[in-house]
Amino acid sequence: MFRGRTQETKTKEPHGPRQKTLSSFFGPRIANTRPQHSQVSSIKPLRVCKPDLKRVRSSLTDSGSFEECDPDDEIKKLMDTPQLNNFKPSKAIRLPSGSPVTLLTPVSRNNSSLEGSPQPELRKSSPGFKLTASKRIKPIHKQASKIQQATPIALTREQEEVLNLVVNKRLNVFYTGSAGTGKSVILKSLVDRLSSLYGRDKVAVTASTGLAAATIGGTTLHKWAGIGLGVKSVDQLVKRIQGKFMLLAVWRHTRVLIIDEISMLDGRFLDKIEVIARRLRKNKKPFGGIQLVLTGDFFQLPPVGKDGCVFCFESQMWDKCVQKTILLTRVFRQKENELVNMLNCIRYGEPTPNLIKSIKRLERQVYYQDGIDPTELYATRKEVEASNARQLRKLPGKSREYHAQDVGPQELLPLLDSSVMADKVVTLKVEAQVMMLKNRPESELVNGSLGKVLFFATEKLERLMLKYYSTIDDDLILDMRLVGEAIANRATQDSAEFHNKCQARPLHRQGPLQIMIHHAVNSTLEEPVFPYVRWTVGVNKYHYELMQPESFPVDLPAEKTELERAQLPLTLCWALSIHKAQGQTIHRLKVDLRRIFEAGQVYVALSRAVSMDSLQVVNFDPNKLRANNKVKQFYQKLELVA
Repeated sequence: MFRGRTQETKTKEPHGPRQKTLSSFFGPRIANTRPQHSQVSSIKPLRVCKPDLKRVRSSLTDSGSFEECDPDDEIKKLMDTPQLNNFKPSKAIRLPSGSPVTLLTPVSRNNSSLEGSPQPELRKSSPGFKLTASKRIKPIHKQASKIQQATPIALTREQEEVLNLVVNKRLNVFYTGSAGTGKSVILKSLVDRLSSLYGRDKVAVTASTGLAAATIGGTTLHKWAGIGLGVKSVDQLVKRIQGKFMLLAVWRHTRVLIIDEISMLDGRFLDKIEVIARRLRKNKKPFGGIQLVLTGDFFQLPPVGKDGCVFCFESQMWDKCVQKTILLTRVFRQKENELVNMLNCIRYGEPTPNLIKSIKRLERQVYYQDGIDPTELYATRKEVEASNARQLRKLPGKSREYHAQDVGPQELLPLLDSSVMADKVVTLKVEAQVMMLKNRPESELVNGSLGKVLFFATEKLERLMLKYYSTIDDDLILDMRLVGEAIANRATQDSAEFHNKCQARPLHRQGPLQIMIHHAVNSTLEEPVFPYVRWTVGVNKYHYELMQPESFPVDLPAEKTELERAQLPLTLCWALSIHKAQGQTIHRLKVDLRRIFEAGQVYVALSRAVSMDSLQVVNFDPNKLRANNKVKQFYQKLELVA
């Protein structure tokens, strides 16, 4: 449960009754019988009102249709990209050698935005939870966007030909290539040129996953299309979009649709949205006349489906819509040429003697001076869970468990485990390594960002921290860890060990520390305790946040059926499954190939690395190195640029 039940490392406390419903999350618990401080009045528990979901959602749904208001000038007004001047981007902290120091600035958390404030909604509330935007750390210096600073890129002949086919000849194109062939360079150039030609609002930049979408500055294809997971029938999805003016405007207004990481999409999904495009746009041309730019690498893991996977190139829409398929062959990333060559051999499932020797050399252990361990990749979920549990046990102190709150029909609840990334139970300790599961463009956090739990706190304690402390450094972290130990725990405060820890802190820090501990001890058991995480968003660049539960919804066929999970948007990341790591870049990587079972797994795992210097590979078996035959046959038919 989100109160963060505390557990000792060695001794296991008896489990109390688990809460069954969302409404019970902040509900009353057994009265606290611990003695109250004689000079402090008792603190009343927070009252949290459960929102009326039907009323809230109905107020956010446009009941009109596109046909009722279809003038071109209205569409243009809707589609023009608004300038969000109220967003303050994260700014870099130039750190000297030593610990990071960051200025703390409180940001209002009130709900005035509900009365018409222009502040954007950062999170979707889930039933029974008060999900608000956390305070943001505002560092000192501002760094300009790398994209804005970028100079014109000299393209190869292959890359120029792709741009010529798309921009000048206006063909529907799929282009692909191995690591280092510049697929992302082409994509950025295409976005720039197409935006200049048609206007940015008419070029839809999408990807199959949230992480890939954040990397290219776009959105997921599912979100752009407005159809969720797309499990409903075409008729239902068309009706749903037609009932929402903005969604229909997007479909009618788009000239070019770009889809990155298309290999991770099921072909049946593409068939469905191709039919939807023709019906919504009232255009019988393939994909309703929208120009398509598709890119990705089908040698990666196939899309996951209950009825087996259907590659996009096997779909009905592929032959109907895709006019040119280009295979990039020139590798220009010479810095890691050995890694690129090794990945190319692995990609086609060809274990040459030189390849085996290269991988065997990577069995050595890699050491890092800052003490942060590399992320481990495993083929199976059981291996991942065992590794994370093992690493968690190594950490001293108490653990806190956060149990997800699932909402939906009882018979459909098991679907959540396979449909959302958030775990049913998240167990954390101070110093635990975690990975972000949501995209937060305003704070530079993306699905896949890595961080570390610094301490645990309530919302009230975080507000007091911002009041009494001006910077985040090692001293503040040590102070807040002591405060975290004392939350609603007078026995800890009275212990000799805790007293000695407090007395060991510098004299000038004693005043604020004692005030914070006083408030922590007198916290009520109804106040939820959350992890405070330092996220790495760049080189010597961090984002700090008190992580709170967010909603992970699942799209269901039934129109009025809700299925969603409310959980902290993070997971332990000492270890990840190869499937979950697909599409991510991991700067420190250790890959265990012992239980490889699927074509493309080895290639996906090793291609997450950025350098051989930060890559370790163990339990490699050449006999398990294989590629999908359908994919190999498809790539043999791709066109090469002469």
